[in-house]
Amino acid sequence: MPERRVVIVGGGLVGSLAACYFAKRGWTVDLYEKRPDIRLPEHSDLVEHRSINLAISERGFSALRRLDPELEARVKEHVIPMHGRMIHALDGKQTSQAYDVFNKHINSVGRSTLIKLLLDEASSYSCVTLHFNYEFVKADFDTGRVELRDVERSEQASVDADLVVGADGAFSRVRQRLM
Repeated sequence: MPERRVVIVGGGLVGSLAACYFAKRGWTVDLYEKRPDIRLPEHSDLVEHRSINLAISERGFSALRRLDPELEARVKEHVIPMHGRMIHALDGKQTSQAYDVFNKHINSVGRSTLIKLLLDEASSYSCVTLHFNYEFVKADFDTGRVELRDVERSEQASVDADLVVGADGAFSRVRQRLM
């Protein structure tokens, strides 16, 4: 079978998980992230300010488990169970509301913790290369050519791929390029 190459733009939750799944299926993966590697101590605070913890349910654990049951176990070491939510009425009254009538719960996990675990998992595959500090510039989706800019050195780079995946967030530049 010929080598298949995917370029993933965005190294957050979606991009890093996608990199793992493509690698597991034998693809050569190049993942490009605009920010520095948050796993390095000098960059560990880059994600913490973005949001409060994430809620992860059985559906999220299922995605991790199908990839690697040990990855699911590593993530579960960091979760806090949430059995319900607090409702704050306009008059100041507070009431709690269970998430499930059968006493099931969802879990809270730190965004940066989950991203770090997923990046570690992605980098464990020999066919995955993680590129940090690269910003998406443009792509020709017909040819698979992606142009990026090294934000530290302001140098342009071009890569060719069979598939381009935009996992670069809510204001995706990859998606804008498609439109």
